[in-house]
Amino acid sequence: MAEAWLGAGRGVGTLAYIKVGTGIGAGLIVNGTLLRGANGFAGEIGHTAIDSSGPPCACGLRGCLQSMVGSATVLERTRALVRSGRVSSVMHQDPMTLTGVAMAAAEGDPVAIEVVEACGHHLGLAIANLFNLLNPSLVLLGGGLTAAGEQLLRPLREAISARTLWASLTQAEVRISALGPQATALGAATLVLQAALADPRMFSRNQSTPPA
Repeated sequence: MAEAWLGAGRGVGTLAYIKVGTGIGAGLIVNGTLLRGANGFAGEIGHTAIDSSGPPCACGLRGCLQSMVGSATVLERTRALVRSGRVSSVMHQDPMTLTGVAMAAAEGDPVAIEVVEACGHHLGLAIANLFNLLNPSLVLLGGGLTAAGEQLLRPLREAISARTLWASLTQAEVRISALGPQATALGAATLVLQAALADPRMFSRNQSTPPA
């Protein structure tokens, strides 16, 4: 909602915001309206199946996007490469963080680049499915992994190009959010404003009973 009202999504009718952190989640706006789903769970892109024989996920399934791109996996993969004898600047991070690995990749660290590129590929597969199903004109990425910049976007866009129907891709765009860590707070504020604009009586001083 923050992106749609205040960020890169202004004037865009159908878009998706994907946050990559501890988990992976998506906010979906279709024709200007937030898509909530039947039970409010729309946007669980983190449990899109990327590899049915992949690593176990916290949800009980295997090969979910979250199990392959979430922060725990990214950090463990990075530590494993360092333990194997690879030299990396991330060895000096205490504690090692998702954002730290992503920043190391942006600065050219080969271990961090290898990890981030794998994440970009897997994330691109999931976004390709999103393009084919929802046909958004814009996908915005947020969360700590986006600090890698082009090191993340390049393999991500390659995977999208290879897996997305041409008709869904012609006017589609993938970018990193410019709102940063403020996005969540701004989005919460827009929900309040949206409710007020839809029904100003909810905030009327003359209302005899408070809103539920």
